[in-house]
Amino acid sequence: MDIRTMPVKRQTNILEMKRMYSFTSRVRFSETDETGHLSLTGLINYLQDCCLFQSEALGVGPDYLKEHHRLWLLSGWQIVIDRYPKMFEEITVGTIPYAFSGCLGWRNVMILDKEGSYMVRANCPWVYLNTDTGRPERPDAKEVAAYIMETLSAPLRSALNDRPLDDQRPSQSSADIPPEGRRCHPARAGRAGQSENAARWSGSEERIPMEYASRKIKMPDNLQKGNPIPVVQELIDSNHHVNNARYVEIAVDIIQEQLKQERGLVVKEIRVEYKNQARLGDILYPKTGQKDGWYYVSLEDSAGLGYASVALRL
Repeated sequence: MDIRTMPVKRQTNILEMKRMYSFTSRVRFSETDETGHLSLTGLINYLQDCCLFQSEALGVGPDYLKEHHRLWLLSGWQIVIDRYPKMFEEITVGTIPYAFSGCLGWRNVMILDKEGSYMVRANCPWVYLNTDTGRPERPDAKEVAAYIMETLSAPLRSALNDRPLDDQRPSQSSADIPPEGRRCHPARAGRAGQSENAARWSGSEERIPMEYASRKIKMPDNLQKGNPIPVVQELIDSNHHVNNARYVEIAVDIIQEQLKQERGLVVKEIRVEYKNQARLGDILYPKTGQKDGWYYVSLEDSAGLGYASVALRL
């Protein structure tokens, strides 16, 4: 069955979840592919924009982070596409931050139709970076609190601001928080008084239903080398490196060419692991493979250092 048109299960309570940020939109002609549905690049852009919209609405967006010499870097994607929105369709895009541990934060992001049914479900880890040192570090507890307390009353929010973050809500089991966060080192540049566990919190009971995959992508053996791809200006975003969605776009184009398909691929699930930032003038050296129904693309530099690993299920 074509997932562009297949029905999806309704999720009636998703818009009532705590900490849920959402905005409504309508799929524009300029966002669609040749089939009249939201393109894969457009879909990923909606998800990423929703994360940024929430941060900005909470007062801890890009300008705030720039002023404090900090940055949240997207570390990866797991995106399950139940149905592609069609042109002119009304959609709701939402996000729920559900865990913080060490230098990592995790979000669900989703696209719903006007009946509240899932069309797209996604999970993404983010790394908190000190832009002065170039190293990951734990975010300040009050920055984390901006995400987990946005629905609380003002008096309660004020009271919780004076308590350690670990005491603000009962923790989930350690299995609910991916282990990578515990390997991030403490802040080394001026976060005086921050405790070792100041930014560890899990609200995993509000994660959306999906089969969660590892943040790491294991590439199959015997990858095949492809033609080098120069990083040109149109691939660069405001952070002066290749936009996150562009890596997926490049990977899809490579697999489509290998499969000799004239029309665009219908991708059902995407996994991405971002490793290093490619900048204008760099060269991407692709390697591809296939295993167990998944197509893999590794985008590397000339020395074999990875920029991004992408896995696609068609």
